[in-house]
Amino acid sequence: MMRTGSNVSGNESSAAAPPHLAPPWEENQNDDHPAQTTRTPLCVGPSVSYRILFSGWAPDLEHYAIYSMESDGTTIQALSDELHFDTTPNLTNGRLLFARFGPENSPLKWNSNIYSALANGSELTQLTNRDIRLGSPSVLGNGRIVYHELSANSISSIHSMASDGTSPTPIIMGTLQTGAFQPRVSPDGNRIAYIHYGIEENKSTNEVYIMQSTGANKTRLTFSTENVLNFAPVWSLDGERILFTRSTGDSIESVIYSMNVNGSNLRKMTDGFVDSGPAFTPDGKIIFASSRDPDHIQGNHGSIFRMDSDGSNVCRLTDQTLPGVGELFVVPE
Repeated sequence: MMRTGSNVSGNESSAAAPPHLAPPWEENQNDDHPAQTTRTPLCVGPSVSYRILFSGWAPDLEHYAIYSMESDGTTIQALSDELHFDTTPNLTNGRLLFARFGPENSPLKWNSNIYSALANGSELTQLTNRDIRLGSPSVLGNGRIVYHELSANSISSIHSMASDGTSPTPIIMGTLQTGAFQPRVSPDGNRIAYIHYGIEENKSTNEVYIMQSTGANKTRLTFSTENVLNFAPVWSLDGERILFTRSTGDSIESVIYSMNVNGSNLRKMTDGFVDSGPAFTPDGKIIFASSRDPDHIQGNHGSIFRMDSDGSNVCRLTDQTLPGVGELFVVPE
């Protein structure tokens, strides 16, 4: 059951292994997560207009694509061709960025590269050509693209490159014991939120950090309890708050948390379901993907929901059940 974002006392210390970022066709399709017995009421239109980007299963349920829809949940359109496995969309300064996995039935299926296109998906350009896994592209204030790369032996690092894919430069270099992934640039283009994993006192940690765009001033924001995974941090539009998703190793649930940019005022926003991919909207609300309603597609987050900034007034933004929803990205208008 959803509850209004109650304060979480203290900071918590995490247990998490280095990231296992499987391509969509490797995702667990078991339909054993909780769902409500009735559908959540549909949302009333937002107070401001914006676009929502998300990744999700194509209609054939065999490919993953990037989609766009209006802030009221209407006019869903594909921005990529629904013939590949496209994830982690970002749209900044009129350019769409996303990661595309290699062909499903090839030796390169675990690899992914960064692509760029116009906002409507046209003029597609492959920016990288690597035999490893690249993802989570985000744009710095100077126009460089930040992304993570995961090597064949699961070492994850954060790098930046020029807008045309040249001049790759490391920001955080990972090792077998520690690394970083899922970078997201702040609205002012000067800071990066990301997930840092490592070993502390013989326990794995998976924590939210922020740093300057150069890699300086790394600051840990979460101190999670054992057996906790934190992932996918995103910024509020004013750069003052961060949303992220948290799960535990002994539960099938994942929940959304909010905190101030200094790690204070940690608040649990959702509870009891499989919720993920949150993003702030220009009117201060939060959208997220969830399988909480009874008509979700088996094994997938079936709809996009919206709630107030304190976790109250949850409503369903999409009328129809979507064929799986991944990461969300809000484009102000």
